[in-house]
Amino acid sequence: MNKVLLGIIISAAAAYSTANDLETDQRGWIVGGGVGAANLSIKPKDQPDLLSDTESVMLFTVYGGYNFTDWFGIEFDISTSQTFTDVNTQLDASILGTSFTPKFTYHFNQNIGIYFKTGLQYIAYSQSIDAYYDDDITWNGIEPFIGAGLQYSFTSGVRARIDYKYSKLSLERSENATYGFKLFDEEIDLTFNAITFSTHYQF
Repeated sequence: MNKVLLGIIISAAAAYSTANDLETDQRGWIVGGGVGAANLSIKPKDQPDLLSDTESVMLFTVYGGYNFTDWFGIEFDISTSQTFTDVNTQLDASILGTSFTPKFTYHFNQNIGIYFKTGLQYIAYSQSIDAYYDDDITWNGIEPFIGAGLQYSFTSGVRARIDYKYSKLSLERSENATYGFKLFDEEIDLTFNAITFSTHYQF
């Protein structure tokens, strides 16, 4: 009987310790970075003579945040794409984006968890100008986005994850000047799908 009671006490203590470890490991500041791919659907508005385009580009991101509990935190990221060729101008183009979001995580165990996030995303789409001088023109906008991911936690405080983000934005040209070229349309509809593979450290 004493052995049975001792076994129950030891098991309960081990479970309590594991729960505390999980709670401690998942709280605090995070910082990390990753690389992935973004699928961009670019559609000029009210410009029937311009072509729409779909591009798949490499994406680089850095991010940070704070986990208040083992299931809730906030994150902020900055992402930039590789340069690609705009279908209408045949000149260089790229995107730069940031997002701010709360994140909700469910842990299957001490190592594996899934998360969902939704918040606001800003994207700037920049395009080179064929002129007498080097310059570019930018469209930008802020819209809601949704995201989800799968995370694996190592005991050393390192986390690895696969992250997915989706947003649909209406981008407006930031420059007030009229360039007089039909390629520089006022607005662009941009659909953003991205998958990144990243790692971060939990402080």
